Amino acid sequence: MTTQSQPFKTSRRTYDIIATLLYIMVHQCGWSEGVAETAAGSYSTVKRVGESIQFPVSLDANQSYRVDLIFNTFSIITWYPQMFSEVREQYKGRISTGNDSVWLNKLHLSDSGLYRVKIDRRSGGFKPPEYTDFHLQVFEPVSKPNITTENLGDNVSLSCFSSQGSEECAPPNDYKVDGF
Repeated sequence: MTTQSQPFKTSRRTYDIIATLLYIMVHQCGWSEGVAETAAGSYSTVKRVGESIQFPVSLDANQSYRVDLIFNTFSIITWYPQMFSEVREQYKGRISTGNDSVWLNKLHLSDSGLYRVKIDRRSGGFKPPEYTDFHLQVFEPVSKPNITTENLGDNVSLSCFSSQGSEECAPPNDYKVDGF
């Protein structure tokens, strides 16, 4: 049995919807941001180059703590609230602490990856460390896209080009069109 591919046939209305959806999806690329809880103690965050990300830390004022922000396998900052912090050299000037949070500022594309906040309680009896994981994806904003269409009878070809932006795109929100 052989199968033969058929050209995509569409009505003008469907063509307009597809063109609109393509435009929306391209604008989502690099412009989507927010936080989604992916599992207990795990968060996924999308940010743009130059923005900041907050890593919240739950602290009790009656105890002493050691807080580590770990990127992949190395510690970016070790913070002893109410005392001092040790910041890895390449992050100096980009890390700040306060209000029960660690902030990574002036994000770079290379900041994308897995972060872990580790909290060690230093007083109040032994308690195992607490961990919270964050997956950060940093994108460069995408310039206004140039969308071209070619309509050859019942066939439609859509092309999109952007002169600026990250190679990878944030997944678009779910868009649904009747019949698709």
